[in-house]
Amino acid sequence: MIRTALERIGALMQSVTSRRFSDIDKLLTGSSDSAITLGGGFVITCQDDLLVIAKQAATDKAPSWSVQLSVPGRTELPCGGSVTCSIEPVDGEAFKAHCIAGDNSVQLLDADKITELLACRTRRDGDIFRPLGCHGRQTVSDFLTNMKLTSAERANVRCICDGQGIIFLAPLRMDFRAAVTDQTQRILRIKYARDKDPAMQV
Repeated sequence: MIRTALERIGALMQSVTSRRFSDIDKLLTGSSDSAITLGGGFVITCQDDLLVIAKQAATDKAPSWSVQLSVPGRTELPCGGSVTCSIEPVDGEAFKAHCIAGDNSVQLLDADKITELLACRTRRDGDIFRPLGCHGRQTVSDFLTNMKLTSAERANVRCICDGQGIIFLAPLRMDFRAAVTDQTQRILRIKYARDKDPAMQV
């Protein structure tokens, strides 16, 4: 049944090996939650007990741009959204409340771990970061695939970077490098907002 479905949508069957079918079986049984990428730009995920085979749209990537951020201050973005940055003293109770709220569009980082000026830009091929809570570094593309985002959601992801690379893949996850610790003395609060669209819940 899976082979027939793949053939009907035009997947490159020469890329679908017996190992790939084994990976698909793991998705169905729940023993794996990773997305599977096939030749031809198709991605297979399991959502609410349904096997979803989708082709990544050509519009997944927006036109390239990069904007320097005002810190502190609010910076308007070419996409119609904005980034607001502020420097705050460490407040343990406020930090706990932030963690409980679970609003990924707002991140609290260690301000003194940031190098050089901040910028917000669109994604680029080969972008890599170390997502907080994950083991090791990974490409942004792989991270987004494993998050099982739609093409529209992927297209609205932004990279907020300092001199060493991505510190916040907005509005999803911050980089481990800028995490707040017991030694943190100043907080950098970054809020990413998309004015033209409702907030993305992921």
